[in-house]
Amino acid sequence: MRRTVFTIMSLVMIGSLVLASFTPAAAQNVQLPQQEPQAQSKPAARIATACPTDLFFSEYVEGSSNNKALEIYNGTDATVDLSQYRVNLYSNGSPTPSTNSTNLSGALAPGTIFVIANPAASAEILAVANMTSMVTNFNGNDALALLHNGVIIDVIGQIGYDPGTAWGSGMTSTLDHTLRRKSSVMQGDANGSDAFDPALEWDGYAKDNIEDLGAHTIDSCGGGSSFTIAKSAPASVEVSDVFT
Repeated sequence: MRRTVFTIMSLVMIGSLVLASFTPAAAQNVQLPQQEPQAQSKPAARIATACPTDLFFSEYVEGSSNNKALEIYNGTDATVDLSQYRVNLYSNGSPTPSTNSTNLSGALAPGTIFVIANPAASAEILAVANMTSMVTNFNGNDALALLHNGVIIDVIGQIGYDPGTAWGSGMTSTLDHTLRRKSSVMQGDANGSDAFDPALEWDGYAKDNIEDLGAHTIDSCGGGSSFTIAKSAPASVEVSDVFT
């Protein structure tokens, strides 16, 4: 009986030693070989979804003779009181506004367009204009600024700098061309003192091209398809109709 007990105890001790030899390395403070770090996948590029928060210039017409116009787009979700806005003209590199600068008036519904035309422009331009003003008496080397309560919110050109004849080149020159804001642009360029390259935010068209004046195409700020808003959009337009 004693021999049997001794034999059993011996087997238990041997088994314990065998099990100990298989104890995980971490429990025995054994340092495992370093493994090559796994490459981390880059996060997917985020889609810009910021919707417009204020007005901005959406078209610039510098055509033959007096065929000149500016288009302003309201991409916000609220009707805007235009009496809070002003367009300044800075001629030939002047740092101060021309006397032709003008205040705006009226109300602009969400997703609609406001067109300012030269009083002597063609009948086709005047037909889509909301107002006429000599602020459109500009050439390719004159800067323009849109102000909200006295603060610049968008600029065409560079205030205080005369580029010679125009900013840009080719089809995106501010001389003898129509420029339309790219559909991806959601905010104005509020820095009037930095260098101006129209090609960054504008698409260029031939002189006197006004086929899109009074309408603006903009990408959905929710990442969906582009859509076009016309000047004649009803004042009762729903926000969901504009931004979905």
